[in-house]
Amino acid sequence: MRKLLLLLVLAGCSHQYLNVDREYVDRGSLASTFVGSPDPAQKNPPDGVRLWMHYMLPPMIFEKDSILTLHVIYKNFEEEKISYPVPRATGWAMFPLLDDEFKRTGGLLTWRADIEAPSGKILATWKHQMWFQIIPRD
Repeated sequence: MRKLLLLLVLAGCSHQYLNVDREYVDRGSLASTFVGSPDPAQKNPPDGVRLWMHYMLPPMIFEKDSILTLHVIYKNFEEEKISYPVPRATGWAMFPLLDDEFKRTGGLLTWRADIEAPSGKILATWKHQMWFQIIPRD
C-alpha cells in the first residue's frame, strides 16, 4: 500500500525549474513603513511592479553560460526582451518596472521567461497565464 501511495505522489509531481512572481511596489513595500523609521523615500515612494525570476535547474540539464531571457509586453503593447546570465544551476534575477517607465508603459500586460543553453536548447520556460505573441502588421 505504501509503495502505491508513493508512486501516486511521485507521478503527480511536476518539475518546474523556473518560476516568475510579480510584486507590486508602492509605499507599503518600503521597510520604513513597517518599522516607522525615518526614510526620505516615504516622501516620494516608488510606484510600479517587479518580476522575480527564480530558477533551480537539475545539474544533469544545466549548461554553463546559459541565458535567462524575459519577454515582456507592456499595456501600451510595446515589447521588450531582457537577458540575464545564468552562472549556476540555482539563482534568481529581478526586473523592475518603476516610476516614470511604469507610467509611460501603463505597466505589464504579460510576460514569458526562458532559460536557453548555449547549444540553443530551451532548458526551462515559464509563461504568464495570458501570454500571447503580438502578430506584426506588414
